[in-house]
Amino acid sequence: MTFDVQILDDHFHDECGVFGVFGHPEAANLTYLGLYALQHRGQESAGIVASDGTELNFHRAMGEVEEIFTPAVLAKLPGHSAIGHTRYSTAGDKALLNAQPIMIDCNKGKIAVGHNGNLTNAADWRRKLEHRGSIFQTNSDTEVIVHLIARSQARNLSGALGDALNQVEGAYSLLVLTQDGRVAKQLIGGHSDVDKEYLVRVKFGEHEVDIEPHFPPESLALLRHGLSLDDVPLKTAQVSWQNGEQLRFVLREGKKRQIRRMCELVGLEVVGLKRIRMGRVTLGALPPGQWRYLGADEAF
Repeated sequence: MTFDVQILDDHFHDECGVFGVFGHPEAANLTYLGLYALQHRGQESAGIVASDGTELNFHRAMGEVEEIFTPAVLAKLPGHSAIGHTRYSTAGDKALLNAQPIMIDCNKGKIAVGHNGNLTNAADWRRKLEHRGSIFQTNSDTEVIVHLIARSQARNLSGALGDALNQVEGAYSLLVLTQDGRVAKQLIGGHSDVDKEYLVRVKFGEHEVDIEPHFPPESLALLRHGLSLDDVPLKTAQVSWQNGEQLRFVLREGKKRQIRRMCELVGLEVVGLKRIRMGRVTLGALPPGQWRYLGADEAF
């Protein structure tokens, strides 16, 4: 018995890869390195969009990551935030117009979207949106999400994004970058209005257990109000003892290493820190580096 084996091609076929960096001065360079490590996920095209806080700058091209992102190209992608995508066409033709991230300018501002996976109801939504007047420029599932964001009646981007994702079905990963990082800033920025709650385990000098009786009340009062970082007064915080070795912090600001620096100013050493709540969302006992979807009734 003989078998006739036909090999269509000898390339990898492993969907797409997405990679993002937030809050680093070399965001585009780090994103390039991330995409290089994800090259096995797609070899058709690649793109990076970077934000410098006021503008989105992007570069996309056909080919492999190392060929596309030369030092001269990366030098044109300044900013502290970036997202990148390397593509293998699970849906859509092989053409530059389908390269990602996709970038749009709509009533929610400038937005870049990088997507990996398949939407099982993308074709149905494409037909509905076209009947409502939407004009598609690509053959990719990703553009369905972009149009749903743009057409949402929500007054802000986070609400529009939630609307869009509640209407699509499938298995996918998604990165979204805004012109000024407003979604991340809303949650963790220095001017955030969203409460963040932390449990912070501390040491005080030679005291590692039962610290509360040894810690001066006036220093606890300073943690609540009266400290400054980088010559800028901090907003009032809620700080109380959770137990003898652990403090509970509730902050609105999100300065870099803020809690650790606040503790250092009053003689405390942080030996453990865990964020347990953001706004109205309790984060729960997730292992480090893991995440979960927001529930249908949850919002920050």
